[in-house]
Amino acid sequence: MSTFYKRSNNESTIELFDKRLIYESDMVSAEYTNLINFLFAEKYLYGRVSRNYTPIEINLNATSLKNLAVTNKADANGFQAMDFVADAFNDLNAQFRNKVMSGQISANDQYLTTLEANKAYESPRKQYSDYFRSIKNFIIDIFTDRELNFKNFQEFITHFEAILEDVMNIGPISYPAFIKSRRCTMEATGLVINIASLDYSNDEQKIEKFKNSPNWEFYLNACRSYGFLVDANNPWRLVADLGSPEMIQYARRYGRLSTDVVLAFNYMPAHITFYENFANLFLAMYNEIKNEYVEKEYCQNGNVISRIVTPVNYTMETLMETFSKADFLKLYMKIRLMEEKEVNLNEMQKENLQRDCSQMFNNAPESKVIAVFEKLIAETYNNSGSLTDLIYRVKVSEQERVNVLSNT
Repeated sequence: MSTFYKRSNNESTIELFDKRLIYESDMVSAEYTNLINFLFAEKYLYGRVSRNYTPIEINLNATSLKNLAVTNKADANGFQAMDFVADAFNDLNAQFRNKVMSGQISANDQYLTTLEANKAYESPRKQYSDYFRSIKNFIIDIFTDRELNFKNFQEFITHFEAILEDVMNIGPISYPAFIKSRRCTMEATGLVINIASLDYSNDEQKIEKFKNSPNWEFYLNACRSYGFLVDANNPWRLVADLGSPEMIQYARRYGRLSTDVVLAFNYMPAHITFYENFANLFLAMYNEIKNEYVEKEYCQNGNVISRIVTPVNYTMETLMETFSKADFLKLYMKIRLMEEKEVNLNEMQKENLQRDCSQMFNNAPESKVIAVFEKLIAETYNNSGSLTDLIYRVKVSEQERVNVLSNT
């Protein structure tokens, strides 16, 4: 057991808390503003939400991924990042090589002599597909364990809505909610490059391998000069700073002249492709869960009539005849409102929002309705724990202190 820093999470709560404070205190530096705690407030959403907190993903039709510079690792050639981020990293890597050759930095540092890409872009859709498989299996298990039989799609959805809270306790269902969750890695943004693969829970190792490295200060300065943030909790993780002029200078090579242009063209709302396949997802789930079952009817004369019930088979066309696009919209909104647990709406406001969006659906394209709905529920300025909420709490506390002083 380490005296000052945790080596794992297998310690008492108070020990972990105290050691975490020591680690954070030792890592904080007013001089290096690019050393960022991405666990604080909404910072963990960096690169995964738009400015209004709508979940986003890389638009691979409008931008490209680019290979990172070849390193000493034989398996590193497949690592990619967003094109301009890869350019910045490759130049940063070249800078390290130049400094080593000129003897200006240590040539014997395990991680901070040559920046070897160890992990980079990971497809958020692939991550979600792997994740949703476990959620779907959990849903199937509930239907099986509780013997939730159904003869048609409407009955299936009725059962599904009844178990939604149980499912939500495991994790989100929709792709947009997954993007905002901690189950989706920062590597999904295309902005992140890892130069090591160490134990996230071992703070002692982070101090020993990075903070105490003779190349540590050069590393932070060099990262800043090429437009990279460094994750204070995982100092081997570099994150492209879309707000820095250095990184935007690299983006300009690809016609992205500002942060807003990068967000507008390199990313797209995560709900677009997900909602396009929303009905298909549920039809596939229906087909996977449905089974023949025995239904018993008890007669007044005491006889019991048993019959085998075969659930209805649907194509997407026949399904839409009984469960319309408007019905799927209502289901989507219900799921998303349950996923956004801290959305600042009471039950009546949620009902009004769903009603208004359903009415809008009669006169506007489906995509427009979903976009408006997602924007309205994404705003987190009043969410408990959000950065703006923390600022608000400080202001309220300060005003209360002023009121107390004025009354004494």
